[in-house]
Amino acid sequence: MESQAKEKQIQELDDWINNCSDDRQLKRAVAVKLYLQGRTYRSIAEALNVSPRSISNWKKRYESKGISELKFSGQGAASYSPSQPRQEVIEWLKSQAHWDLSKIELASADIETLQKFYTFKEPAEIIKFLQKNPFLIPLILEAHPHIRKHFPESRLYLQVRIDPEIPSWKMLRLSIDTNISDPEIAIDTLEKIDDEWWLDAQPRSQNKMFLNLN
Repeated sequence: MESQAKEKQIQELDDWINNCSDDRQLKRAVAVKLYLQGRTYRSIAEALNVSPRSISNWKKRYESKGISELKFSGQGAASYSPSQPRQEVIEWLKSQAHWDLSKIELASADIETLQKFYTFKEPAEIIKFLQKNPFLIPLILEAHPHIRKHFPESRLYLQVRIDPEIPSWKMLRLSIDTNISDPEIAIDTLEKIDDEWWLDAQPRSQNKMFLNLN
């Protein structure tokens, strides 16, 4: 009976996930579903870039009063600005609901989506890095419209870089190949992205990603 009840809950969440268009609510539902499927708090937290405590709270809310409790509004739960919808992030979250976190390979859809917006330098290294840090994927997608607002024509690159001071520490470099000829104007433009978005978003990268100019 317990197994049947759990399967019913998973199906209920699945149906809602497929029709949800709010990224905050979607993240909660995906986290709870993955937990019901036997994933650990840690693996879900790493994949969705949320805290284990948040997952536990969402699970308790769902078990207490059902799916309506995942629709609550709360400042602490918001990872993306509701005033600036991120369709790519929403689609990525939906894909995670069906992602087997026990597999180390990324879904090909994740790579294809990223390659629509970014040129991969040394693709094998990037894929390997994202396998270990999948929480970066929604952040990379989220970066794109912010960059395009100020650098509409620039080519964008992703590359894995090694910290020269700590050789064992790798980071993902998101570089903007700007065509702005004046270096000072180019730097000022990059700083606008910092002020409008990146300074707030950067903690979610867990010091695994940085933006700069080519």
